Amino acid sequence: MLDQVKFFFKLYYNPINAFGNIIDKGSLWTGIITVAFVSVFFWFAITNPIYDEYENPVNLLPKPSLPSSKVKSLSPSDHITSSSTPLTTSSPKPIDESNPSPTTDEMVEETDDYETDPYPYSYLSVGKRPIIKKPLPIVDKYGWWFVSFSQATTFISVLSLALIYVPITILILIFIEPLGSYGVVFRRDYAPLLACTLMSWAATHLPFSIVGLAVQPINPEIALILWVLSKLSFGLLMVFALRVVFSVGYFTILITLAISWSSIILESAIFWVTSPFLLFWIYYYLRGDIGTVGMDVATSFRQRQSFRRYLEACTINPQDAEAHYQLGLIHQQRRQYSEALSRFRKAVEIDKREIDAHFQLGVIAREQNRLQEAISHFDAVVLLNEKHSNSEAWREIGATYEAAGMNEDARQALEKYVERRPYDAEGL
Repeated sequence: MLDQVKFFFKLYYNPINAFGNIIDKGSLWTGIITVAFVSVFFWFAITNPIYDEYENPVNLLPKPSLPSSKVKSLSPSDHITSSSTPLTTSSPKPIDESNPSPTTDEMVEETDDYETDPYPYSYLSVGKRPIIKKPLPIVDKYGWWFVSFSQATTFISVLSLALIYVPITILILIFIEPLGSYGVVFRRDYAPLLACTLMSWAATHLPFSIVGLAVQPINPEIALILWVLSKLSFGLLMVFALRVVFSVGYFTILITLAISWSSIILESAIFWVTSPFLLFWIYYYLRGDIGTVGMDVATSFRQRQSFRRYLEACTINPQDAEAHYQLGLIHQQRRQYSEALSRFRKAVEIDKREIDAHFQLGVIAREQNRLQEAISHFDAVVLLNEKHSNSEAWREIGATYEAAGMNEDARQALEKYVERRPYDAEGL
């Protein structure tokens, strides 16, 4: 449990490393509990003042009373006392057939003074009136098409993240980046992304909740600003989460989040998950294996974490260079280059002939513009095996020489690459 707390607070100063730890050692239940806990604070500190001011501005109405012109004042002689003249009964007045009962229209004309009712909602209980939402700043009344600050909406954050935001994010990403079919990517990456998303939501909403609680009673406009900042902070942290989980470029991530972010605003429409159309869509894209998808997702997450623990255990053996190399590949795929370099160098230190580690060290050095170091690693690769990885080392050597402005050396390296792989256009 202490490790989970460390991962949570590490998100504030080293999100890339923190997300890697969450994927390797995190727990979905920890994320769920954390989001539920923060949601309560966020509601009382931020969302509730906005709800009372804009979405549910209840003002009590005074009790309606008749206009003074309709109230007849009584003289003392009009009052009945015990000494007053006894009441007498009289026969009913005969009906004048020449003067029939007034029609409805005539009755309306007699009540013209009430045509403009100062209390048009008299059908409600005394002291109540209908809830009329106030326009939101900047977006006016159109903002209510997308957001809700109700208590239920705030407390279902876990459901909206799990059932709307994460699946839609994966769907948008595979349309932009060819990562595989939706079913395959969903089974493989849903649980890691959900774990990172839950911790991101909690980490970005907690500070604003603390600020809101510290300045109670908070101005609704200030609370609305803090609400917007919490959503923007969540989007920023999700940039690093997608970077770690899917290892895609920042441009792809920004496009994905620009589209998928709207789904978190639509958390008030969580009932859509019960739509027959949506259920059919899920059934179709998951190839009808809904019953096994949950098991596949949970199993994939556990297997990934188990494999990482297995590799860590293997590193206890001081002669196991392969374990360090495999751990380096994991960090490299997550763009955690400092950790990857440490693992690859450790593999080379254990076994000087660890050709794969030399190759990856050269690739990272070239990406970081350390060209001389990259060339030395690639030279070590071709000395050990010039046909390593289908002679890709020659392509990397040529690209490195070209980046360094050594065009003749680049041409010679690329010629060797084309000679061995004439069908590959990258060497031309």
